[in-house]
Amino acid sequence: RNEAMFNLYLAQQLPQVKVVSAAARPSSAAGVSEVELVVTNAGLIPTSLEIAQRVKMVRPDTATITLAKGQELVQPPSDSKEPLQRPAIEIGWLKPGETKRVSWTVKGSGNARVTIGSTGGGVDTQDVIVK
Repeated sequence: RNEAMFNLYLAQQLPQVKVVSAAARPSSAAGVSEVELVVTNAGLIPTSLEIAQRVKMVRPDTATITLAKGQELVQPPSDSKEPLQRPAIEIGWLKPGETKRVSWTVKGSGNARVTIGSTGGGVDTQDVIVK
C-alpha cells in the first residue's frame, strides 16, 4: 500500500501542459484576427530536465495552430524584420507554474484549433472561433 501511495504521489508531480486561454480578436486590417494562446505547466516538475536538454534528448514544447478551410496565416511584409509565421512554434521548455504566450495573425473566419504539445508534459487542445 505504501509503495502504491508513493507512486501516486510521484505521478501527481509530473509535468502537465495546459491551455490557460485561447482567444481571437479582430486586428486593424479587415478580415484579419490575432489568435493568442496562453499555456502553462500545471505540474511540479519541468517539462524537460536540464540534462535532457543538453544532450538534445527531448524536443522543445511546441504550440501549434490548425486552421479551418479558407483560413491562412498572414505573413509580415518582405521588408519587415519580423520572422515568418509558422503553424508550429517551439516555445522552449516550461518550468513548473510557468506561463507562456504565443500568437498568430490569421486571415479568414472559421474554427481554428490551438494545441500545446510536450514530450514530457503531454498535449492539450482548444478550439477558437475566428470571426
